[in-house]
Amino acid sequence: SIASRDPARRESALAAYRAAVGGIANLDGVGPVSQAALERYFDLLAAANPDAARNEEFFRAMQSIGEPAIAREYAVMQQRLSANDEVRELLRERRDLQQARNGLTFEIGGLAGADAARLAEREAQLDAIVARLDAVNMQIDQTGGIAQLSDNPITLAELAAALEPGEVYLKLVQLNDAMYGMAISSDASALYRIEGTLDEVEAQAEAVLASAQTDAQARLTRFDVAGANELFRRIAGPAAPMVTGASRVIFDPAGAFRRMPIAILVSDDASVDTYLASERLGDYSPVGFLGKQAETIVSLSPRAFLGSRSNPSTSAAPNDFIGFAEAPPPVLTEQQQQARMPFDCSLTLGRWAQALYSADPVSAQELDRIGQALGMGRVPQFTRQNFTDISLTQGAASGDLAEYKILHFATHGLSGRRVEVEQDSGSCMVYVPPSLVTALAVPDASGTVISDGLLAFDEVTSLQLDANLVVLSACDTSASASTLAGRAAGFETSGAALDGLVRSFLVAEARAVMATFWRVPDNVVTLDLMTAFYTAGRSDSIAGALRSAQLSVMENPRRSHPYYWGNFFVVGDGTNSMFAGPTQVAMN
Repeated sequence: SIASRDPARRESALAAYRAAVGGIANLDGVGPVSQAALERYFDLLAAANPDAARNEEFFRAMQSIGEPAIAREYAVMQQRLSANDEVRELLRERRDLQQARNGLTFEIGGLAGADAARLAEREAQLDAIVARLDAVNMQIDQTGGIAQLSDNPITLAELAAALEPGEVYLKLVQLNDAMYGMAISSDASALYRIEGTLDEVEAQAEAVLASAQTDAQARLTRFDVAGANELFRRIAGPAAPMVTGASRVIFDPAGAFRRMPIAILVSDDASVDTYLASERLGDYSPVGFLGKQAETIVSLSPRAFLGSRSNPSTSAAPNDFIGFAEAPPPVLTEQQQQARMPFDCSLTLGRWAQALYSADPVSAQELDRIGQALGMGRVPQFTRQNFTDISLTQGAASGDLAEYKILHFATHGLSGRRVEVEQDSGSCMVYVPPSLVTALAVPDASGTVISDGLLAFDEVTSLQLDANLVVLSACDTSASASTLAGRAAGFETSGAALDGLVRSFLVAEARAVMATFWRVPDNVVTLDLMTAFYTAGRSDSIAGALRSAQLSVMENPRRSHPYYWGNFFVVGDGTNSMFAGPTQVAMN
């Protein structure tokens, strides 16, 4: 606005922005015009005199900015959970209270200078509604996994109180042409506009991310060490000393950074010069990655983080570990191949299976190595035709899932997107939600298709879990670009997949999830990393075990490229032990 650009009128402009944003619970759908105005609001706050009130206002405003694709995934999961009467009533009451709060906030804003008695009456009504809304939000936080779908703002003081010494919470937000950051510790906070336009920041993030992965010909390229250091300096801004001094960084990303493992960013400036002066540019072991300096955990929102910290608990499951692997193509009769899939377009089961299982299934060898690391011998596992979407959601495995502290899925992962599947009469466009690939159950006796071979994110929310940890070990599909797996494999292709599939396991009452940002190599390096992770997990926290496993790989000059270790990340309560609970794993 003009007022916001006039130094003499900035305080009145800030007050107007404050009233507008304060009355909106979430700005998922704001368009580019509104976002441009919000950028000015954020710039005014960043330039205002630093004090506790300014930082609190900035933090609340950051929590009001959502991303539409992720909001759609929330809506689907909430619909699933609303089948529970208690959850449905809480969500309904919260919606009504939010609407009443927003209406009163705007009404009070228009009563400035009006009848004092009427203004006092409306303010008292607003106080009562806010108090009841706080109580309802507290009930939601305590109602199982539904707390993971609550992104109502929390205060800066609440977050700071939940942080342990040595922890820094780094939150980013993306608007129309800019990104903003805020770093919070237990005793300090810093806010800033990230240097450069949104296009410049995203281009640099994409370049660093591309250098961490293989190219289109499956070749490993040189990692952009200098770019990773510059990108770290950008997103940490003036809070860089806070972040580099942390022993644990909780990263709440936005935009392109939802696909970026913060552990691969380079936080040690001096190590960049040392690396660039070296004659061994393929050896990244001397590089000061953030993952060397600190444990890293991904947070889906301040509210979700606070929920895990405010209600700490461990699994009551009697057993330690169960694994799922080897989802092979189905063996179908000719008649079964012609069965029709229940999709919007006409597609046969045979064509669907051909597209879905074009890549080799992930071997159960990974589960065998984990069993050795845990001193358990052969671990309980569901493989091949025992590992179907039907068995997990309504069959033999479904009733057993809550009996295990750790669930490990060694299978391909698909991100949410529409894909084109070839068939005899042309092609068929199919929406594939964020999913794990399972084995496919054959049609029933009547020939009706009962399985699509996908454990979709909304189905995950209905699972009954009591897990300290779920591991989603997505493997390199090595599939051609024309196949379904080649087009949609891995979690790296969709920011919504992070909030969809991963959050769905948290909703199903997994306390933490370890997943991958990109397809992992199906080779000895990944097996070694998994072995090191579970070995360290016998005595360390989940986040600590991951960092220990990553260090064991990055310190090997031949395997120090971030491609081999940087893709794994932890969401949720990474400070917990994966084996915490009534029993402990055997320490043979």
